Amino acid sequence: MVLSGHTNKQIVTTLLAGGVDAVGLSGVDGGLLRCEKKAHRTVDLGLVGEIVAVRTELLRQLAGLGITAVLSPISLGHDGRTYNVNADDAASAVALALQADQLDFISNVPGVLQDGRVLPQLTAVQTEQLIGQGIINGGMVPKVRGALTAVAQGVPQARIVNLTGLLQGGGTVFTD
Repeated sequence: MVLSGHTNKQIVTTLLAGGVDAVGLSGVDGGLLRCEKKAHRTVDLGLVGEIVAVRTELLRQLAGLGITAVLSPISLGHDGRTYNVNADDAASAVALALQADQLDFISNVPGVLQDGRVLPQLTAVQTEQLIGQGIINGGMVPKVRGALTAVAQGVPQARIVNLTGLLQGGGTVFTD
């Protein structure tokens, strides 16, 4: 709930201060993100969900009014319960549902780094090699796999980038 309240509103406040008309929502609001309980073979994950539907018409209406929707990944299950959904997975689901041309994963790093420099582009094979070599590690592994999943499911390209790179066209781009 911290994501839907405090963090979401901080992002909206920053966007508004920068001249971007923005509204903060969770996946629960308006039934934007519908999910099912995430299944795991050996462990009950509790109230962790997986997106199964996105209410694109509401997002398109907001965009048509020039309003940027800032979504937190807390989502509504078909059982009426609220679920926590991985933010990267939620972003991928929204991009796929909206048939986006590109999905940007904003991070605190400028992209995938090798020897201190940003790798501008990666394929799935190259990415898996870098993971195997330990060059991509820690929290970057699920982020790059999220980018690869989005591309594999139909988003033409995904990018991991920080705010500076977003403004300057930087980051690491993943393509098919």
